[in-house]
Amino acid sequence: MEELQQKLESHYSVVNTIKHWLMGLGMGETLAEILKVGIAVVIMLLLSLSAYFIVRYIFVRLVLKLSKRTNSTWGQVFAEHKFFHRFAHIAPAIIIYLSIDVVLGGVFPSITEIIRVLCKIYMVVVVLMMLNAFLDSVNDLYRRLPFSSNWPITGLLQVVRIALVLVGGIGVVSILLKKDPSTLIVGLGASTAVLMLVFKDTISGLVASVQLTANNMLKIGDWITLPSRNLDGTVLDIGLTTVKVQNWDNSITTVPPFALVCESFVNWRGMTDGDGRRIKKAVLIDLKTVHFCTTDMLNRYAQIGLVAGYVAQLRAQLSAQSGAMPTGAQATATNLNIFRHYMLAYLKQHPSINQQSTLMVRLLQPDQYGIPLEVYCFSSIKAWVEYEGVQSDIMDHMVAASNAFDLKLFQRSSSSIDNPPPCNP
Repeated sequence: MEELQQKLESHYSVVNTIKHWLMGLGMGETLAEILKVGIAVVIMLLLSLSAYFIVRYIFVRLVLKLSKRTNSTWGQVFAEHKFFHRFAHIAPAIIIYLSIDVVLGGVFPSITEIIRVLCKIYMVVVVLMMLNAFLDSVNDLYRRLPFSSNWPITGLLQVVRIALVLVGGIGVVSILLKKDPSTLIVGLGASTAVLMLVFKDTISGLVASVQLTANNMLKIGDWITLPSRNLDGTVLDIGLTTVKVQNWDNSITTVPPFALVCESFVNWRGMTDGDGRRIKKAVLIDLKTVHFCTTDMLNRYAQIGLVAGYVAQLRAQLSAQSGAMPTGAQATATNLNIFRHYMLAYLKQHPSINQQSTLMVRLLQPDQYGIPLEVYCFSSIKAWVEYEGVQSDIMDHMVAASNAFDLKLFQRSSSSIDNPPPCNP
């Protein structure tokens, strides 16, 4: 790059002619020098912006069009991960780095050196971002292969990312100190044992923080649960050595980041970011109250609007009898069956239930306490207090509506004693 800069200096002689041209117009030497620098800076910025737009809006579009014509997915994947967009940032940095010495070198040498150092650091950072996008694209393309589930490469790519960050950090430090990177690497190698001993917790926290961030496992504001450490609350801060969590009782718990990597914890972010919050509640139906529907029962149930259509279908299938209905194909005409369809219709018209998610009312395995009737749906309201209100309203309605279908809920017989024995003081 230095040789290229020397070649370009010979083609920038027009910058020096600007000063003589301005002085020929009658301007003083100082004013002509200032205007020369200003014009040269404007030309440099225009060239850098032109290079950016050419790469960003012409080169990237050509690559995308070529990938579409060839039915290749690699171009689209690289574009999704912003690889080409980050590549466009290198062009203006190179132009400024090569031309700043010609533009300002003879007037502001100290400022010129600072800008050149900043350009080098900027290019190192952009290259690291490009390589990171490249690794993400490679991982995305690899996951589309049929054997990727058996041989994942996510861990390998994470190791490569860490190595790239270390190399980039050494490069930035060498630029700032104006030292050979190999000298820094040798010095780090000699002091590695001491650093590992002194900064053991810090290094472990750093590695754990990188893993948490790279895998998108945790971020500020997430609701997490870690039973082994009695942790249940919202993440307030993610530091190098501690993660601060505010529990629901407003107490503050701090845990080391590597604890969240080594131990299993639950992150409820998917629930809050998803389409709804799950409601899974069941009541126990007394088996003695489950019967085949009689004509009188069907007549009463037909007056309930939510199941009027379903009862009409049953009545069309069942023969008119005053006693119990026959078994066989008509055995589903039970009060519990109609109550189950009633609750399903109730949920389908409930304004706070997400109709696009799983929604069902089902019977579970009977036991000695009865047969569980479970409501399984998702509330479109995710806030904790409002969500609890929604599922409580559903349970209240299910308990109260069971009486209209001649059903009774199971409860311990001791709870129905009118005069319980007095408690001993």
